[in-house]
Amino acid sequence: NICRCTGYRKILDAVRADEELTVAELELAVTREEKAKVWEAQIDRLKKHEKSAAAQVTAGVLPTTYEVRVRAARLKAEIELERLKDGK
Repeated sequence: NICRCTGYRKILDAVRADEELTVAELELAVTREEKAKVWEAQIDRLKKHEKSAAAQVTAGVLPTTYEVRVRAARLKAEIELERLKDGK
């Protein structure tokens, strides 16, 4: 289930759109469990984008910096999830 994005602009646009979706969903989430599910869904989406970016870097279509940017977005989401679980 690899993201069907092609090219760096589409990947980064998809990441930005997913971040906007996450912000909106977090606004609607009431409980800690609901918020955790929002972050888990965002992490899953970002993993797909990251896999797509990695494949395109390997194929020589994208520079490595784009894979790193997507990975950074995923790691930030994972940090937010951990903070939520820790009650911070």
